[in-house]
Amino acid sequence: MNCVHCGDPLPGLWHIGQDESLPQLTVGSLVTAKKASGVSDPGERAVVYETYELGKRPGWSVIFQSGRRDGFSPCDTDFFLDASGDFCEKLSGYTFENVIRLVDHFGRGDFAPALGPQGHRSILERWFYIRQSDRNAST
Repeated sequence: MNCVHCGDPLPGLWHIGQDESLPQLTVGSLVTAKKASGVSDPGERAVVYETYELGKRPGWSVIFQSGRRDGFSPCDTDFFLDASGDFCEKLSGYTFENVIRLVDHFGRGDFAPALGPQGHRSILERWFYIRQSDRNAST
C-alpha cells in the first residue's frame, strides 16, 4: 500500500496514512513545531507564507519566530507541525516573491501579527540567534 500524498510505500516514518486528509493550510495559517527539526525548535510558532505544488504533491512554506524557514510536504507537515486551525487574517494576502524580500519583510515586522514580537528581528539578530542555537545544540 502506498501513501496517498507522496506515493511511497506505507508504513513509513514520514507518512501520515491512507485514511487521513491533506492538512487544510493556506497563507496565514498558524502552526507550531511538534519537535525539533533542522529549522525549528519544539513549540516554536510559525506562519504559512506560501502554498505550492511539487510534481502533483502540495506543500507549504512556513517562517518560524526565529526567522528560519522551510517547506513541508503533507507527510512532513503531519510529522513536524501541529496545525491548530488558527489563522492570521492580516497575513492572508501575503505574496511570496523571493527569499531576499521574505527576509526583508520579516525584519521589518510584517510577520509580527502572527508570530508576536519574536516575528521581528534584524538580520544580525537572527544570525546571532541561529549561531547561538547551534552552539547550544553542540554542547
